[in-house]
Amino acid sequence: MEVWIESLLLEGRQGETIRKAALSCGWVAGTNESFLSGEELGRLSLFSIPCARGNGYVTAVSDGINLPESSIQDEKALLEGYDDPVFCPEGTTLIAGEMLQQPEESEAELFARILSYWDWWMDLRASSRELAVSWGGTPNRDLLNLLNRLDAGFLDQSPQHALAAGKIARLVGFHPATTLLAASAEIPVLGPEKNNYATRLLSTWTLGREVFWASLKSADNLIAR
Repeated sequence: MEVWIESLLLEGRQGETIRKAALSCGWVAGTNESFLSGEELGRLSLFSIPCARGNGYVTAVSDGINLPESSIQDEKALLEGYDDPVFCPEGTTLIAGEMLQQPEESEAELFARILSYWDWWMDLRASSRELAVSWGGTPNRDLLNLLNRLDAGFLDQSPQHALAAGKIARLVGFHPATTLLAASAEIPVLGPEKNNYATRLLSTWTLGREVFWASLKSADNLIAR
């Protein structure tokens, strides 16, 4: 089995705690922020959540590893503390900029992918009436210009604020966190998950506990809920 962890989650004291818990339970450090255990099949990928890195939650994408039920968090937790009303017109489709990118995809690659699926984007624009794009940081100028050609707006807000306002028609994106953000706000999501991998919400506190690492089992693609 393999557990891959995004490098952001392994920084500082938090990273030290996670590494210690994994190694103490017999997991072996692999390459590129991964930990390995035995010869059983299965992979668990852990991602930080764009625009919400400081809230103590991570996205877990599980393919063939059975997660302990006690470690799975309610998606609603993503919206706690984000109840302030935010201007967002009815029918607007919010696109969190970082969520448009597939894991490890550069902005240049995202730019090329949007162009290659231009008809899909135009259909989305026509069906949504209005698009709004939220970025955690300043996006590439060429990419921003491309989105502006779709009449996409620039919102200096985190996606959770707008979702909490209850006025978003649907969330669009390819990052694994997209599914969790949409579920937490009870709105439809547009953007496929590769091979229908199971997506769950975990806490960083959970990752730092030995009981979590000791409980991970190969599940022949069956996921505990």
